[in-house]
Amino acid sequence: MSGPLFADEYPDDSAHPGAVDFGQSPEGRSGLEPEPRRPGRAQARRAAAEAGPEPGAPTAIGFLVLILVPLLGSVVTGSGLGLLFTISAVLASVASALLVARRALWWIVTATPVVVLLVALAARAVGAPAGSTTTAKLATDLLGWTAHAFPVMAIATGAAVAVTVVRAVRDRRAKEQGHG
Repeated sequence: MSGPLFADEYPDDSAHPGAVDFGQSPEGRSGLEPEPRRPGRAQARRAAAEAGPEPGAPTAIGFLVLILVPLLGSVVTGSGLGLLFTISAVLASVASALLVARRALWWIVTATPVVVLLVALAARAVGAPAGSTTTAKLATDLLGWTAHAFPVMAIATGAAVAVTVVRAVRDRRAKEQGHG
């Protein structure tokens, strides 16, 4: 072996291959002091909290709009997923995305397909004939209803994403013009 076995056998720390210099750095700071940190997400959240509430309705109101408008569309339409249900689902997702605060947009975008699917399945289940309630028939019907609800879910989610992108671009431009 060509060197000491233990780290404390080195005559000085600088001779140790993995030694860390805790003295003065070239910038004049001690190596023990933490480097100054850039403002991160936590500081941004604290600054936003100190600035006051973000404009927009509470998230619960956005969810109520997201649920109740397609539900109303399905009640008016009946058991089918017609054009009125599709329009009501898209309008509900757009209205919800416009109503809520910016930080709640993620919840609206991700909840839109789930809400549309559940409302569509509930509307179809309520409108299904009472005599056809065997397990196999119900499973087959659920698969068909889910397949029929998919285009509505995709359109409504796309509309919510589009509103979110437009709001983000608008907010970024307003921020740049305000600070520029």
